[in-house]
Amino acid sequence: MVKVLAILAGYLIGSISPSYILGRLVKGIDIREHGTRINDTTNAFRVLGPGIGMATVLFNTGKGLVAMLIAYLLGLPAEFVFASGAAAIIGHLLPFYLRFRGGQGVTTASALLIVNLFFLVPENPFPWHLNALIGLTALLMLLITRRLEVLGLTVVPLLAFMLIRYVPSSPLLFYTLGLLAFICAVSIINTVRKRLLVPDEYVRTKVKLWRFLTRPAAMSFPIFLFAIGRAFTLILLAIVTLVFVIMDITRLSVNRVNLFLLKKAAGTFKKSEQTRISSMTGFLLASLVVMFIFKRTVAFYAITFLIFGDFFAKYFGLQFGRTRLFNKTVEGTMAHLVACLVAGFIVNEFIPLSPWIIIAGAVTGTVFEVLPLNIDDNLTVGITSATAMHFALTAIPSF
Repeated sequence: MVKVLAILAGYLIGSISPSYILGRLVKGIDIREHGTRINDTTNAFRVLGPGIGMATVLFNTGKGLVAMLIAYLLGLPAEFVFASGAAAIIGHLLPFYLRFRGGQGVTTASALLIVNLFFLVPENPFPWHLNALIGLTALLMLLITRRLEVLGLTVVPLLAFMLIRYVPSSPLLFYTLGLLAFICAVSIINTVRKRLLVPDEYVRTKVKLWRFLTRPAAMSFPIFLFAIGRAFTLILLAIVTLVFVIMDITRLSVNRVNLFLLKKAAGTFKKSEQTRISSMTGFLLASLVVMFIFKRTVAFYAITFLIFGDFFAKYFGLQFGRTRLFNKTVEGTMAHLVACLVAGFIVNEFIPLSPWIIIAGAVTGTVFEVLPLNIDDNLTVGITSATAMHFALTAIPSF
């Protein structure tokens, strides 16, 4: 009976909605009918002001912890302590007296997550570079998008990956991963509802969608390099590259073919490629050079940077870019660096390489991506990042 009462108490504590109650008492309004029409902390700041907003933050942060503390003081087993905290989140989401129209529960869940992480990993088993990556990703994604939802979509999966990789299985680990999954799900819902990552009209005119979305499929080449071998991969890549080179030579030599491909062939080529080789050909040529010249490990990382750095720099630069930097944007450049580092450190879990070498390659690739060299960055990023990593490996043994 005590166990049931503890969980019920968690739900009732969680169902207390300071933004709704203070909105009624102080402002005489229902917060669910103003602003974003969501009974959450962000809307409280927007509609009710910073004072009530801060009170909402503090209360929502503490109520899940209070629910768990009550269950703990009652001497209940750990699973019921966790269940009381989860009940507080449910109460926040579905308060009975508001016809089950509550908030989103992210603040309450985040507070429980922080406490769980403190007990789950008290000695911090994560490598320094992954800790730094989490912080840098959080900072740069906030600066790029100025949206907490996007932050949740980037940092939360990284943290989940680190927990699965470095923390032994336990009930607290699964509970913590559940909180992360909940926060990520809410972030996805908010991102979809607000259409934060949906390309606007300007982005759609600048990006050939099928080319943009198929770029990550090119990871098959470096994977083949390790799984099947250098000779087969080089032959396959050379054949594909030759096809694209012939296509470019043909269209640049025959104006009628060029115009057809630019205007009518399902957006195969971009308008900016009317008088130069396509970025697809540049990417393939760079990949071929990198695989032929450099060690497999260096080639794998360099092509990874080329694929994901370009992918995210282009999208975030066009969608969120506000500050010009040469011919690019600061936001796109930051996205390029974040994408290279995140992809590089994830690859590092399977193909080991010194974090300093990964950082050297990511930074070098990002620098050459943004410099106005009048050379396709699909050619420069992969080759320069591979060169930087090669010299780091050979010239600085301590790396």
